Amino acid sequence: MKRDPSQDPSQQLSHPDKRQKNQPSNLPDLLEWGNKHNSKLPFNLTSNRIPVATITTDATEPMVLEIPHNLILSKTNALKYESGKKLWNALENSGEYRDLGKDKDPFVKNVFGLGLFIIYEKFENESSHFGPYLWTLPSDIPLPLSWPPELVHRELRGTNLEHIVTERQKQLKKLYRIAKIACGHLFKKKGSLSLENIIWAYSVIASRAFPEKKVADSEDDRRNSGEENGSDGGDATEFMLGNPRNEECDVCLWPILDMLDHKPNHKVEWRTTKSGVSLVFQDPIQAGDTLYNNYGPKGNENFLSNYGFCLSPNTSDYVKLKLSSSLFSPSDESQEHEEMDTSIEEFTSLKFKLLESLGIEFTGTDGKSENRGSNSRIFMLFINDPVPAEFVVAMRILLLKKHEVAKTKEIYGIGNNEQEKYEVMQTDLFTKIVSKRNEVVTWMTLISLLEKKVSVIDYDVGSEDEELDLKVKFARIYRLGQLRILKDALQFCESHLCIYLTSLGLADPNEQSAGWSQMLEKAIFHIQSPKMIEILDILSEFDLDEDTLLSIGLCWYKSFGNTERLWKEFMENGRNVEASVVLGVEIKAVEEHYEDTIKPVLSYITDSDIETPTRIRIELLEACSLENFLWAASILDMNSISYGNIYGVLIL
Repeated sequence: MKRDPSQDPSQQLSHPDKRQKNQPSNLPDLLEWGNKHNSKLPFNLTSNRIPVATITTDATEPMVLEIPHNLILSKTNALKYESGKKLWNALENSGEYRDLGKDKDPFVKNVFGLGLFIIYEKFENESSHFGPYLWTLPSDIPLPLSWPPELVHRELRGTNLEHIVTERQKQLKKLYRIAKIACGHLFKKKGSLSLENIIWAYSVIASRAFPEKKVADSEDDRRNSGEENGSDGGDATEFMLGNPRNEECDVCLWPILDMLDHKPNHKVEWRTTKSGVSLVFQDPIQAGDTLYNNYGPKGNENFLSNYGFCLSPNTSDYVKLKLSSSLFSPSDESQEHEEMDTSIEEFTSLKFKLLESLGIEFTGTDGKSENRGSNSRIFMLFINDPVPAEFVVAMRILLLKKHEVAKTKEIYGIGNNEQEKYEVMQTDLFTKIVSKRNEVVTWMTLISLLEKKVSVIDYDVGSEDEELDLKVKFARIYRLGQLRILKDALQFCESHLCIYLTSLGLADPNEQSAGWSQMLEKAIFHIQSPKMIEILDILSEFDLDEDTLLSIGLCWYKSFGNTERLWKEFMENGRNVEASVVLGVEIKAVEEHYEDTIKPVLSYITDSDIETPTRIRIELLEACSLENFLWAASILDMNSISYGNIYGVLIL
């Protein structure tokens, strides 16, 4: 099953000088071993960089390849041998081994145990039942996991795969340490239990593994029709390390059958029966045809990390983005800790319940751990669907502010333990806008995240005309595919935000040249706005922070500046804002700030001899009452937004 583009697997051995004489090392002998155990293998195996299976007879009806259960390399079969019993007994006596997989990866124990058994059988057991298969496996499996660090950094820098490789290497180093302590005494030959062989065994399993108990819900689920969900094929119960549907299955290897190369859209069907494992070819086959497997619709990240190759083009390619509980737009950075404190903020509970109705979990039952539900926070940006609706809705929820949550609870009549109403609200978020601020900030945040992601992987690594090593070639196919999807997603978000801002009257619908940033500038009130510049001249001698200055400016606009269309609509919609509701317990601090800072400033500009234009002085004194200042602080809390280097209030 594993594609090895640079080595002949029939000739590669980790320790050639220690190869046992009684074990075959070529592909014909491997077939002889399989047929000796009543396998059905009507093909020849040859090697042309990778194993090639050529059918020997015509097949007008569906052709079936089969190996018996006793050839399957699994924990179940391993425990039938003394070496397997000793190995797993030693592992089970290790507390560190028993604790594996409790946090993120339920497969790690199975992969680790089977990997050690493979190493033992290949390097320690001269009479291993599985020797004929193990000795044909390539010693050089070109997964990024075993690439030189400088190659990984140069070709995969900033990609998800770079992170995956780094984390896997850390994990395998930990597993090697556990293995030496738990069962090192069982490995007698020098060099057999090594980090190199741990990585090799993991690579073998990652590129060839199947579930030991492959469950199919129906005949349609089992059959790879090539049409399901518009994909290019793949078993509906496809096995992949980390797939929660296979969480209860042990991993295993299906010798000989796993050597067939991948062909997209190829109609094949895997079956497990009482006698063994079968691979069924749906289409007629003629003698001399090459046999292919279909690994299923996978993205290049999966292909490269687990198989060592990429497809170009790949209609199933994707980019993974993971939501974090600390993910907020730039405008919310100052409120990050406040809004994400699940122990003191009621509105956060509603956010999490809404996300849970989407199937997204941020916390465990203790409200603390982020490990549980981690996979549910991964969104797939596909080549033909760069911004899935669920991703946008999740972002809308994450970016809700307190007043928006309060309004939402009122609209939907949400109290405690009303799951149905949460589900209705979550459904509405696919089609309804929470608020103008929330919608603008949602798309701005998506744009910002995508721009950052693009910036870290969009770099030049050499000429396109140069001859490339296959590893480098595949790495660039993968990275450029990621870049294309991200740029498509970025373009989609920018276009959507432009359309939305145009609908709010910030640009002429027929004016295509105005970008979203130009439109947004018209709707942000900040300290460089025309009237604020005049107010700043008056207050220049005072050490006032930006929020205070903006609040003073909002007071003035509420009283005197609401003649422009945007301001008029904004003030009309925000006139009845209740400071006690928006500010909550913070209202007392705002009142103290007014008494200690604002009143002395107002008194100073009134009593001093500073040459202040009479009109502005009178207007500021009239506008900056305590009531108006509390209102302005509430508006700032509700509608603050960061855009580039600008911090201000979104007046929509």
